[in-house]
Amino acid sequence: MAPGQREGGEPRGGGQAGASLTEVLIVLAIIGAVSMIAAPNFIDWYSRAEFRRAVVDFQGNLSLARMAAMNRNTTLTVSLAIEDGRVTASFTAGGVDVLPKQTLSKEVAGWGGTSPVQFSSLGLRVGGGSGTQTITLTSRHGLTYEVQVTPAGKVRWCPASPCP
Repeated sequence: MAPGQREGGEPRGGGQAGASLTEVLIVLAIIGAVSMIAAPNFIDWYSRAEFRRAVVDFQGNLSLARMAAMNRNTTLTVSLAIEDGRVTASFTAGGVDVLPKQTLSKEVAGWGGTSPVQFSSLGLRVGGGSGTQTITLTSRHGLTYEVQVTPAGKVRWCPASPCP
């Protein structure tokens, strides 16, 4: 007798060698139902994550612009605009691009607050009043995040508007 067989040559396990078509269809139906429930939540989560990444990238580029102003010993201006339906940030000193233009994610629908932001050769914010200068970015789904630049030139963001 060969291993794995019973007397009479029948395989162990009652003669079943795989899943029936009905069992496979039931598993596929369950997977389909779970996917239909999970897909909208995943898409929403992904949109929020893309928006957050865009805000963090913008904050990082503002900090980089501050460092560039100090390294070049000049005043650097960061301006926001909408080009081809997308929010863009330009980084210029004396009308010349210092850093590449940043096109924010398509998840960023608009912006508000004070623009442009200027950094002096000492890394301090120029203009914008004596308080913190605020730029709000709004997503396609109505989320609003805030980026702040202090008079000392420090840049931070928070997932609310106004920041606490």
